[in-house]
Amino acid sequence: MNRLISAFDDKYEERLASGASLDFGAVFAELEVQERLTVLSEFLRPHRERYAIRDLLLTRTSAQYPRYVEITTQEATSRTVTADLESIVLDSAGFAKVFAEVVGAFHGKPPRERVLAQFSHMGMIAKLIDDIVDFWDDIAHGRLNILHGLLRENAAEHERVMACAATRRAAGLRWWRATCPTSFERHCDLLREHRRCVTSPPLRLACDLMLVPVALRRPVLHTAPVGLRI
Repeated sequence: MNRLISAFDDKYEERLASGASLDFGAVFAELEVQERLTVLSEFLRPHRERYAIRDLLLTRTSAQYPRYVEITTQEATSRTVTADLESIVLDSAGFAKVFAEVVGAFHGKPPRERVLAQFSHMGMIAKLIDDIVDFWDDIAHGRLNILHGLLRENAAEHERVMACAATRRAAGLRWWRATCPTSFERHCDLLREHRRCVTSPPLRLACDLMLVPVALRRPVLHTAPVGLRI
């Protein structure tokens, strides 16, 4: 399922950048998405739980996709950080939560709300970390990025950071703290807020491991653009 959602998200971003239709059916009909769907369908074919999983995914998509399109098609300069954060709730956090629900449905053991909340917070953390690591790539391709949204609210820091956009492709924590201390601290505050809510030791370890690319100054994560990238 992770690969299916990854393919869908990649095609969504391609269509968003090119101005093509973002109708769910059009994105879902893309060849790469259909190939991943076929693999998932073949895996689930012997299991009667596939019907519950299908209904779950359809319900979540119909409820959340229109709002996600509405947010992501807004001009970046007019979009608020609040709207950016809402998009993460629908995208990265939403996927992590649905992932847990699908696993639960497959095993006939629906997860409790407090468990789903842990996965949702982990999805938020994954996106916030991605937005540090992928910052320059996101800027180059016009993708939604929370750190960039925070920078837009601080003109001086935004100007200093964007002055490096043409040449910089990796930045360590020291560079961020020196170049845009206020905006970066706000970004880190969001990370801390969600990390405090993750109390499961395995999930907290997973969240901490996501910070490794930031520490290593790795420029881009070439993986799924949703909650469980790393």
